[in-house]
Amino acid sequence: MDNYRHIGNNSDLIVRFIHGTADTIVPLELTGAFNEALVEAGYDSELIAIEGGRHQDPVDPTTEMGIAALDQLAALLDLASS
Repeated sequence: MDNYRHIGNNSDLIVRFIHGTADTIVPLELTGAFNEALVEAGYDSELIAIEGGRHQDPVDPTTEMGIAALDQLAALLDLASS
């Protein structure tokens, strides 16, 4: 599926990518390019690269990436409830 075709469908979308630099499943460059396209389209989008992080690390709350992902989720929930 081409994720780029959805750009413009929800202008209120807030996006945070937590991506490891050691991800061998989805290259960091692909996520970076998609993030740039979202920013250029006016979205509140940010790519947070975690040095040495692997693909599955964001779902493990004991890793640096897992902690970063939870921190970003908490910040977004705070923003939504304000």
